[in-house]
Amino acid sequence: MKTGREILIRSQGKRERLLIESEYLRKKESLVENNEIKELIHKEHSAINVQIRQLETQLRSFGLPLFEKQVAVIFEEVHKELNAIDSPVQLLEWIKARVPSECQQQIRKAYQNNQNISSRIAGKWVGQFISEGNHYDSGEFCIGICQVGNKVFGYGSFLNSLYTKVYLKGLADEDEITIEVLSENVRMRSFFSGHIEEEAGKVKISGNYRVENGFDQGRIESIVEKGVSTLSNKGEKLVLFAELKKMIASGDSQEISQVLAKLEEPNYENEIIIQSKRINSLYQRERMGILSYSEFQLEETKIVHDVLNMISDIESNY
Repeated sequence: MKTGREILIRSQGKRERLLIESEYLRKKESLVENNEIKELIHKEHSAINVQIRQLETQLRSFGLPLFEKQVAVIFEEVHKELNAIDSPVQLLEWIKARVPSECQQQIRKAYQNNQNISSRIAGKWVGQFISEGNHYDSGEFCIGICQVGNKVFGYGSFLNSLYTKVYLKGLADEDEITIEVLSENVRMRSFFSGHIEEEAGKVKISGNYRVENGFDQGRIESIVEKGVSTLSNKGEKLVLFAELKKMIASGDSQEISQVLAKLEEPNYENEIIIQSKRINSLYQRERMGILSYSEFQLEETKIVHDVLNMISDIESNY
């Protein structure tokens, strides 16, 4: 029996792959003039869309969200925005602009009563969550946090999680912190309670979380960064995969081999080399006039399909 984590990661990953392939085929279909090739691409495009609808029905039946963008793209966008912030006031404004109106009112009220937003935990939280349930192995997050008086407000993003963008509110008192985490895409709350401690000149936050209804529970460890935070190796890999899929969706398959060359995946080294050679060979034969227009279109479609499948297999290991 598949665990919740396997369902989430594989099903979401497959949906992302199918959506990218559907967009690629949609653009390809609109550009192809040969009616016979257009019909073949149309049939393949229709079959992909049927798979997407079936998969989305399955995901909804498990109560899982349908992300509008690739999770890694969302994470990187939030990470970049967060790194562009360089003052506590700017951070608070960034958070306030992104949380629901109810939370905005709470922030305004707290700030009116206490305009001191400098504290040990105010800044960019970068860290890892480790699931003790069956839904995830581990994941990472970047969240902007502000403490106003003893009240805590924040906004950020998670990787490898049910949540993509989250907002949070809670209390921090001396060395203890309690937070309620709510998601933009899932009507399911999480609760975190932990400790604040100084460690090697940095502020470390650690404690336990639980998702309501017993969906998941585990541990969280985080470091408060006052300056620029960096993506982990895992985060960089997932963003690279996202860039590759975005390139494919745009119809820019010629540059795929250059991005594949950046992948360092020992278990897939041979397959990466094979797909890169297929792409380079395809465009070389096109330039030499060896391939007809129809042959080129069909072969390119097959290569894109295989590359997307390979990326999905690699991603499922992260």
